[in-house]
Amino acid sequence: MRCKEVKRLLSAYIDGEISPEKRGEIEEHLSYCVDCKRELILLERLIKEIHNIPEMVPSEDFSEKLWIKMTLEGEKNRPFSLWKRVFIILGTAVVFLGLIFILQNYINQFLNKQNNNIYVYYELHGKMTNYTFTRENNLVDLVLFRE
Repeated sequence: MRCKEVKRLLSAYIDGEISPEKRGEIEEHLSYCVDCKRELILLERLIKEIHNIPEMVPSEDFSEKLWIKMTLEGEKNRPFSLWKRVFIILGTAVVFLGLIFILQNYINQFLNKQNNNIYVYYELHGKMTNYTFTRENNLVDLVLFRE
């Protein structure tokens, strides 16, 4: 048997929950393996110490006191969490409105730049003179520069 398997079965070995064949294999391994023997001794000491811990019996009103304390703690934290939620919602709204404002300004600048470019194009090509159209009323003139 290998150390890994023996160490895995030590708790069952101590509790007497393994077959006699496996018990014999483990005892044979423990006779020559110092590490596994040390592990067995430590495990037996730990189990002994756990059994020596005195049992604690809660008072009769322990459950009631616990529920009261949990309820009071919950009520203390509730207003804080409400304000926290309000601040999160307001902060999100402010950020969202700020993004809309920035986006709107960007779009307006882009559209104004486009309108200026169209005006320059028409002025350079002689289709517009002092904000008036030439006799050439094509569809673009009617759509872009109607008054």
